[in-house]
Amino acid sequence: MTRNGLVEYALTKHRIFVAYGGTNAETVAVDMVKCLRRKKNLRLFIATPGLKESIDLSSEDDILKFEANCDALFAVSTDDSGDSPKFRDEVEQAKYHSIYQMPVVGFLKRNAQNMLLVLETGCSRVKFDNGKHKLKCGDAARMIRQQLRRPQIVNARQRLRRRSP
Repeated sequence: MTRNGLVEYALTKHRIFVAYGGTNAETVAVDMVKCLRRKKNLRLFIATPGLKESIDLSSEDDILKFEANCDALFAVSTDDSGDSPKFRDEVEQAKYHSIYQMPVVGFLKRNAQNMLLVLETGCSRVKFDNGKHKLKCGDAARMIRQQLRRPQIVNARQRLRRRSP
């Protein structure tokens, strides 16, 4: 196996939580999970029933605990996402309350209304046009992998957990 192959294999061991806000974003998130799993070989988890990657958790507290043990957040945002308090909590926990500064990749609908400010300014992002999100699967995978390769900054007041291999 080439060195590049070893790097790609190591990146598949990282756990990536997929967050979304609203029904439109859920549709986009499900499409992206299927694409990223099938074509880009990433280990994804999403709180939506019926997928191979689904986590069987019903309460928001359990979802936030699960997210805290992941290595990155892929946040799917469309027009109605800013109105979702659960989505806001998931993004803010990853960005501000994780033991280390969890990489957050925003997958944002271009010219969407009511966008979370932290996704516009405080993280890496990939933008897509209405109805054309599947065309950005490769860009999203590259951005996730790029963020996972970056060294993580540890919050000095919190205990460092062991990162998954």
